[in-house]
Amino acid sequence: MKTNRAITAIIGLGYVGFPLLPDFCEAGLKVIGFDTDDQKVEMLQHGGSYISYIPDETVLNYLNAGLFEASGDFSRLGGVDNIIITLPKSLSGHREPELKYVRNTATVISQYLKKGQLVVLESTSLSKSNKHKRLYNFNPRCCLQEGYR
Repeated sequence: MKTNRAITAIIGLGYVGFPLLPDFCEAGLKVIGFDTDDQKVEMLQHGGSYISYIPDETVLNYLNAGLFEASGDFSRLGGVDNIIITLPKSLSGHREPELKYVRNTATVISQYLKKGQLVVLESTSLSKSNKHKRLYNFNPRCCLQEGYR
């Protein structure tokens, strides 16, 4: 991100993704927050917050400054520079990381990725689960590598 014109997408506006918003907006960077929960998206679009330490007024200020938008339209990912995926990961009955939300999201977003985008998985699961399991199903046209290096 060489200029403050970069647009960052945060996918998953829960207790990991939503608190990233002030970090970017306070630096003057535009954020589009994506979530599949329509009620959450609508609340954010109207300046509401559901996390106590991020006041409604803060969200409203970012909206009014043009630094933040909330959306459920993943086709807009083609217009961003950076994508941060912050989705829930739980453990299966065998105490293995359950990565279905990450896999499903990778499948959905792969159709909108473009060359040069940075994609980050911010994970709370064991690092081994991210290294050794196939997480990404990204379109090879985008010149992305699978896994992390």
